[in-house]
Amino acid sequence: MKPFRVLVVGCGQMCHAWVKYAKNSSHCEIVGLVDIHLEKAENVRIRYGLDCPTDSDFGRLLEKTKANLVFDITPPECHRDVVVTALRAGCDVFGEKPMAATMEQGREMVKVAGETNRTYAVMQNRRYVNNLRSLKSFLDAGTIGQPTFVAADFFLGPYYGGFS
Repeated sequence: MKPFRVLVVGCGQMCHAWVKYAKNSSHCEIVGLVDIHLEKAENVRIRYGLDCPTDSDFGRLLEKTKANLVFDITPPECHRDVVVTALRAGCDVFGEKPMAATMEQGREMVKVAGETNRTYAVMQNRRYVNNLRSLKSFLDAGTIGQPTFVAADFFLGPYYGGFS
């Protein structure tokens, strides 16, 4: 199987986990890095020793690299434009949460994924957190009977510098 040709869009702090994963996967080849602040894309390229172009223009680099998978790691307000453009260009898209800035945008993105027969997936890594899996098993076992309400709050305090 040929590796996915990955175009990383958004080179802020959240991109590091995505880039590390792709760089260490035999299924991925990073073919480009995009950020509106070109120096951020350049810094990621240098930090990870990548041999790929960088650009501040997503459409231009999408066309140039012939990517077939886009990692959308942009702020939520940008997701709709990145996802719709990538899907219509024939790419599958993996993105960060939240899916969209509005419900209307989210519905449009799902519609375009269906129309283009491409995959659009949003990262939901919390489902594999051991504490949540244990809670689900506990509830599924019926230990306390039928619950009427369950809530899970995440009180993480990461600082990633915000969107800039």
